[in-house]
Amino acid sequence: MRYRLVAIDVDGTLLNDQYEMPPRTVETMNRSLDYCHVVLCTGRSLFSTKPLLQHFKKPIPLISDNGGTLWLPERGILEQTTISRQVVKEVLSFCREYGLHVDFTTGEGIYVESLNEQLLSIYRKYFAEPKKVRDLMQLKQMPVKITISGPPQQIDQAYPEVIRRFAEKAQFFRSGPYFIDCLAQGVNKGAALMKVASALGVDISQTIAIGNYFNDLEMLQLAGLGVAVANAPEEVRGQADLVTDSNNHEGVRKVLEKFILTFTE
Repeated sequence: MRYRLVAIDVDGTLLNDQYEMPPRTVETMNRSLDYCHVVLCTGRSLFSTKPLLQHFKKPIPLISDNGGTLWLPERGILEQTTISRQVVKEVLSFCREYGLHVDFTTGEGIYVESLNEQLLSIYRKYFAEPKKVRDLMQLKQMPVKITISGPPQQIDQAYPEVIRRFAEKAQFFRSGPYFIDCLAQGVNKGAALMKVASALGVDISQTIAIGNYFNDLEMLQLAGLGVAVANAPEEVRGQADLVTDSNNHEGVRKVLEKFILTFTE
């Protein structure tokens, strides 16, 4: 099988635990661009994903906000799906009730109602500069993504309740130990990968997806080859066709070398 598109998650997959992209991985990705499409597919916002493009010899497609935003270099935003105002209102009320931190990602930026130096330092790791507002519901644009965050134990307790209350109204993912992401119903990385592959003229069977967490499951299952990195939770590794090395040992590079460069160079 000649694969024509590789979709790669960013945090915990492409980047190591120091939020770095290893030089050999960058070199391999740039070599791979001569033979296939490479797509970054992340829970980050479009604003905090675009700085990563500086590593590549040409702009590459981006799937951000866990599938809420699709961006192509030559066309700009292909699609951006917002959450309905009523669902946003209910989810925000839930977060306030449980004392959970929440931020909204819109087409204009990332917004919060509370912000301190510790939170700001976390956002900056993801190239994000949130804007503080008095009331998130007063924003003119409804969010593409709501991120609920807190200590892992608190998130573990909140997640089942979120699903119980809102599963039929919106899409929810655990995107990390500290995070729950809320998107419009039907929005996920797998659905986004299908749309981007179609726009690029690539059949889904000719795609590879590489990820590390529960928000990657849909794309791992839909891709022609679904690959989990070794640091992924057991439940995610069990859903993958293949397990590569961890994010700290350049698992992405090894997949590209084996399935893209081996058959072309």
